[in-house]
Parts: sequence; structure tokens; C-alpha cells
Amino acid sequence: MSGTQAKDLKTRINTGWIYPPSAQRAEAFAAAGPRRIVVA
Repeated sequence: MSGTQAKDLKTRINTGWIYPPSAQRAEAFAAAGPRRIVVA
């Protein structure tokens, strides 16, 4: 892989996987709530 294809992949990795967009503050706190049941 090289050129434009590699650059597009690198951009997706950097903007979506490593540095995802900031979450909405209320949503992040709701997801982190201690009463939220998570089955692992």
C-alpha cells in the first residue's frame, strides 16, 4: 500500500481510532455512571 491509499488509511486511523472526536459531556458522564449495568 502506498500513495493516496496509505495516506487515507493513516488519516482514518488518526482521526477515528487514536484521536476520536470529543464526546458530548452529558453523554460521557451518563455512560460512566456507576448505576449503568455492563455485562462483560
